[in-house]
Amino acid sequence: MTTKLTLFTGLFLFLLTTLMVSCDKDDPIIQEEPEEPMEPEEPQVVITYDLELTNLTAAVDENVDNGYLAGTMSVTSDTSISSFQILETNVPFSINNLGEIQLDDADGLNYEQIQAFEFRVVVEDAIGQKDTADILLNVNNVDESPQNLKAYYDMNWSSQFANMVSSSNIGTGYPNLVPVNDREGNPSAAVNFQSGHVEIDSPADFNNMTEFSLSTWIKVDSIPGTYVTIISKSGPGSGDDDFSFKIRNNGQVWVTFTGTRNGSNNSSGYAVFDSNIQLDQWYHLVATYDGTHFKIYINGQPRTTSKPSVDIALKWTSTKMQIGKNRRGEHMYGDLDDVMVINGTLTNEVIERWFEDMTF
Repeated sequence: MTTKLTLFTGLFLFLLTTLMVSCDKDDPIIQEEPEEPMEPEEPQVVITYDLELTNLTAAVDENVDNGYLAGTMSVTSDTSISSFQILETNVPFSINNLGEIQLDDADGLNYEQIQAFEFRVVVEDAIGQKDTADILLNVNNVDESPQNLKAYYDMNWSSQFANMVSSSNIGTGYPNLVPVNDREGNPSAAVNFQSGHVEIDSPADFNNMTEFSLSTWIKVDSIPGTYVTIISKSGPGSGDDDFSFKIRNNGQVWVTFTGTRNGSNNSSGYAVFDSNIQLDQWYHLVATYDGTHFKIYINGQPRTTSKPSVDIALKWTSTKMQIGKNRRGEHMYGDLDDVMVINGTLTNEVIERWFEDMTF
């Protein structure tokens, strides 16, 4: 009995093994399909535009014939940029392949009615990729054009003061002028006066302005005497001082002047403004004259006067115009930048904008 069971068990195992082998041969062999290689992601054209209305109504280059530079597109891409194009705009803008945006008719726009400039641009790179961006520029970033700008001294040492080129409205530098960083830290972009001064050529060019404005950035180092002078038109005699824009040693801003009042010639006057100018701090100072009175603005804000400006018409007889000095020898000790003379009275709004974002 045992022998039969053993033979039966062996036969059963043999048949089972044969059947399994047969099934393995008949079944198809399943192989996993290889993964397709992933296509590399296309490089993206990312528009990181950085636009500000810079000198929109004051030409960056006075010789520009086809518009005014409004800003430059800053675009990053894995390939070079081949073109810029404006698709839609509410004002006559144009754009070149450098991304420089031009306002084609700056003088023909009514900035009181237009609150913002809107336009859509498309950028294409070297391999044909495109991307668009909608751009909104607020009009409150616009610098009012000093259309009657009589003189502008940017105090950049390389452009004006290294050799003091003598030409109309450019003067002759005297000793103790040193290039320094301006208020934004740009090297040699302002001038430090240590009893030095600049004689303005052709002072008669500034005569007979019925209204005018003086603007500058200033940082006073010290006031050894009673006053330091920013800019003056004075001399040769004591009765010939048209005006002197200066700071007293107590921090007050003063304007002294000589002119005609009530038919009396050689009438002198002065205006003292509530202020507390500190040493070693930058300030934006503006003085305006409307034909009878002076006003002062400090950091964009008007200041009241503790000694009102008298009703007087300037004589315009002085023979010297100087930056950093007046006829009395009240020299400047400190830094000056962006000194301007404008034939006209700047408005409060313009002065405030110049303080917030002065770009010339």
